Amino acid sequence: MRTLVLLFAVGCGADHGSHPIGDASASDDAPSFPDADLYFCDATADSAHVTVTDAGTATTYSRIHAGALIESGPVAPVNGIPMTIQLMFTDADHFSTTDGFDCIAPDYAGCPFTGALARTDSIPYGAEVGTHPVVFDSLTHAGLDAHGTLTIDAIIRPVDAAPGHIRGSVTTTSGADSVTGTFENNFCLLTATI
Repeated sequence: MRTLVLLFAVGCGADHGSHPIGDASASDDAPSFPDADLYFCDATADSAHVTVTDAGTATTYSRIHAGALIESGPVAPVNGIPMTIQLMFTDADHFSTTDGFDCIAPDYAGCPFTGALARTDSIPYGAEVGTHPVVFDSLTHAGLDAHGTLTIDAIIRPVDAAPGHIRGSVTTTSGADSVTGTFENNFCLLTATI
């Protein structure tokens, strides 16, 4: 738990001096994002434009809450720490991290709002920018049938400069349902293996 607290404490300043990996020029005019908060997640109304078609009904979500599972283990890998990225698309703007973790849990029981979740497999340290396979799930029910890609255009890894930041897009490549759109926000829902 101390590692997680340190990640957030380092990122509380508005300008932490880090630079994104990837196309930095595209983020020069990016909107400002809320500072890291250990207990709450925030997203501006324009942090995402993602359309989810689930069982024939299309819904567009305007906010993203980015999470990551930092796969540090008891001994950090020599070549850097890999992570699994979890992106939650919703219209909820401010909520507790407890609610957020309930929403990314695979049981659908505790999430108090609607939306979709995009989850990657483990991404090696340094290989984040680019295209990665992703599985999409509903935040509230089983049955969203969509697989696709997450394209990361720029990222500040939470392990390098907390809270971290991510910008990119998602698209469906298979399944009966679809998810497509763009997003940009700071990381909020961070966990680590120890």
